[in-house]
Amino acid sequence: MIRKIMGKNTVEEVATYQNKRIISITTSSKELLNDYQRKGFKVKLADKNEMNKIVQSDSHQGIIAEVLDEDVSFRTCIDQLKKKTKSVVVLLDSIQDPQNMGAIMRACECFGVDWILHTKNRGTPITPTVSKVSMGGSEIVPRSTVSNGVDAIKKLQDEGYWDSLNVSQASAVVLALLRSKRGRDE
Repeated sequence: MIRKIMGKNTVEEVATYQNKRIISITTSSKELLNDYQRKGFKVKLADKNEMNKIVQSDSHQGIIAEVLDEDVSFRTCIDQLKKKTKSVVVLLDSIQDPQNMGAIMRACECFGVDWILHTKNRGTPITPTVSKVSMGGSEIVPRSTVSNGVDAIKKLQDEGYWDSLNVSQASAVVLALLRSKRGRDE
């Protein structure tokens, strides 16, 4: 699946750490055009009004990228995490505000979260706004979309995870699950 991301920091994070995901870049800046062309990216120049229409926002900071989405299956998530001796998974359920979703994902990247799970039908999807606010966190931290948060928690508990942090506000839930091969006391 192809989607759009926006914002200088977000595009730069993906260009630096996962450049093969970038299909094309659109910018209103000749300086950015030249910089990204020198780095080997397909770049086109557009005016800000055209860019506003592309992402339905005027907060793109003059740069938008089309990227391959990196949403990974939950089964792959579990298989990848089994290879680690310790890991932290954060489940986001019913986070409706894209700004909040992006801020949480940015914090996940900063704190070294290994995987982010978010519910498919009970929260905001990964939009250009989520990506921009996350400053690349939504793009760098591996993530999976799950249909049912409770089922995902049960499967993770079967793999040795335990609830460490559960923050509920109204109907939104942020749940951190931890696992260590040595056990809970570590």
